[in-house]
Amino acid sequence: MLRGGAYTDEVVVNLINRRFIAHYYDLAPPGKNAGDAWAYDEDAVKAIGPIRPGRGGMQDNEGRVKADGYPAGVFVTPEGKVFGERVMGIVAPAEFVKRLRETIDRHPDLFKPSKEEAAIAARADADPLADARLAWELAEWDRCLRRCAAARGPESWYLEARVRTCLGEPDKAIAALDEAAKNAPAGMSDDLAAARARALLNQEKYGEAARIYATITKGPRAGEALYYAGLCHWWKGDREKAKELWRRHRADLPGDRLARRSAISLGLPEAQAFLNQELVDRKGWW
Repeated sequence: MLRGGAYTDEVVVNLINRRFIAHYYDLAPPGKNAGDAWAYDEDAVKAIGPIRPGRGGMQDNEGRVKADGYPAGVFVTPEGKVFGERVMGIVAPAEFVKRLRETIDRHPDLFKPSKEEAAIAARADADPLADARLAWELAEWDRCLRRCAAARGPESWYLEARVRTCLGEPDKAIAALDEAAKNAPAGMSDDLAAARARALLNQEKYGEAARIYATITKGPRAGEALYYAGLCHWWKGDREKAKELWRRHRADLPGDRLARRSAISLGLPEAQAFLNQELVDRKGWW
């Protein structure tokens, strides 16, 4: 199960899977924990040490959460040595990716490319699309755009659109998706639709984006479509419709990557969780 917020973002998940081994733990043991006591890990606590004393977090009447005592990311070597700068509080995906990339770049000896990745990089001029895919998963935007420009096919246009969305350039993302759609195979239809809807959402064209998400009802993008369709309705002002979609998402697809974000979008007391901060502030969300 993935936690809500930045932890469920596709870009974050890709980067963590490429460069980190994720481990979820809790500092407080059973009997002293109002939340995830099952996740208490004595060995992790010994290796990492205390984070900060005091309460973990609080939510104000407007839904803004302050959680400066929450570690969003603590970096530890396999030998148990803490390194790099801890990421504290609740952060949006863009900031989390930035901090992950900074940690990787500052400690290249700990994040060496695999043999597979080295082989892909060595053949990048001959097979730019493979290198573009790798660069996308590593959140190396300049490298990905450079290889997409050399490959020029439906998938490379699609990857360019995803990068442009992450860079806050939805107009360029939609232009790239228009190119991708010209010769795209049928198997790419949901990916292209979800990417277009996300760019439209970022342009605040919520109605148009929601209509596209409503067409994605099956397959790996179905949960994503339910969550973001709900977000569109939330920002349109139809909060009951948004909650209807989020309830359906968590009920029908509880194992989906974004099901937890739908849950925290329902907030207290329904989901027993602080409110999803994407509903309060769009800054830093793709």
